[in-house]
Amino acid sequence: MMPGTDHNQSLQEYLAHRAKAPLPGLSTTIDDGPKQTEKALVHIHNLLGDTKPKEPTPFDLEETHRRVSELWARQRSLEEVNRMDRRRLPWVLFYGGEPNEWFSADRGFRESFGAWLKSQRSASLVSAFLFVLLRDYPKDRPELKGWLQLARELLERHRSIRLRKWREREAEFQLFSEEGPEAFGERWSAAESPGAGFLESAGFSQGLESARFLNIAVQRYLECIQNALSREQINSVRLMLLLKPLEGNEGLRFPEHRVRTLNALLKPFHNSKPADELKSVISDFVLRHIGDPRTRRNAWQGADDARDVMLRWLVSVTLEAFFEIVDQTAMDQHWHARKAFWSAYLNNDAIQDARVILGSRAKKLALYQSQELRGTFGSLRGGGGVQGGHSVLLMRMNSLVIAEWSHSSSCSFWRIDDLHAPAFRLGEYSVDELKQADRSLRFRHAPKDGLRRWERKFAGFVEQETGIQNPNWRSYGYRY
Repeated sequence: MMPGTDHNQSLQEYLAHRAKAPLPGLSTTIDDGPKQTEKALVHIHNLLGDTKPKEPTPFDLEETHRRVSELWARQRSLEEVNRMDRRRLPWVLFYGGEPNEWFSADRGFRESFGAWLKSQRSASLVSAFLFVLLRDYPKDRPELKGWLQLARELLERHRSIRLRKWREREAEFQLFSEEGPEAFGERWSAAESPGAGFLESAGFSQGLESARFLNIAVQRYLECIQNALSREQINSVRLMLLLKPLEGNEGLRFPEHRVRTLNALLKPFHNSKPADELKSVISDFVLRHIGDPRTRRNAWQGADDARDVMLRWLVSVTLEAFFEIVDQTAMDQHWHARKAFWSAYLNNDAIQDARVILGSRAKKLALYQSQELRGTFGSLRGGGGVQGGHSVLLMRMNSLVIAEWSHSSSCSFWRIDDLHAPAFRLGEYSVDELKQADRSLRFRHAPKDGLRRWERKFAGFVEQETGIQNPNWRSYGYRY
């Protein structure tokens, strides 16, 4: 034993200390030793551990591609390809131009390349080929089947210890089967721990973190999540585990699957309600990694159904926060009855969109105590009798836009195709923009003879225009 050997120090720790970088895949123990020992240990790591094949420079790739293209066009043979270009051949298989112009699309090239690669003893060439095949995975190309067959044959006949990891992964995950990405996506979604460790165990690290194979597997992974949510076969804890590998440092790890991610998480609830814990997990993930659809509309393009669900959920949060603010600022003695009236629609998911518009005092209160309203409300412009404590709740219910004021005894309605209907995402609003000029569509809340006739009137009009019935008030027809 070398002096000072500590059997609790792993070989990985030792090499990381010497190289100032972690080297995965090693567990043998050793302490400081001579330089020859260090070289031997690095060599062992290269044999048994995960190492990324060294990719040629862009210039070298371009030059190799040009020379091999010219030679193949003349001779339809790889026999005269020089030694350096041969070592670069795996890197130019799916390179340059349109897919049907790639070397990989040429059956004769595949047969010549495969025969040559099978004759080589170099495991590094095979490793480079397998790496490139997963990285550039030509899904939906007719020639893919032949390339996958070649990969399996190479792993079967090439017994080099350098390919041990590749053989183990093929045995466990069948990466090079014809259903590789889809099958892997299902296996991934069913894994007890589907996070980064699972992907690393399958080889999706060391340059394959964004492999096209993995990109395709993500599609199936998201489908499995969507199916589980639709069938109510998943709880919030499990969903948190499944969402973890989809998180990037900023935004989504797989931003090209933005629409699929939104649809997977939200479309199952287009006509149903999730459990509160599940809703909280989904909302938190979507808002952190994609953004609020009210303020980042571009991030939700192409996902209209998912956007509608998220807006409905946000309406609930927004209105509850709004009610808290108005409870502290409204002087109208009838406000609590109006709050109960609109809350009945809210609790029935009948309000599709909402915008809170606050006067100066209400705005200060919102900034101070309401995290939910920060960055999402509009401002009520002064003038026209507006006071600092005034607020407006702008709502959309199917074909109807409604502006409910916190302080007055009137409520305005617009049909959605009315050119004068207020927009939902303005930064500032005037009194005139939020009060219906047509008095036949501006209703008062004042009770008469102790009867709350306004509720019957409002409920009847809303049902007539939208088909939505207030759960707490039977419709008595639209009368005023």
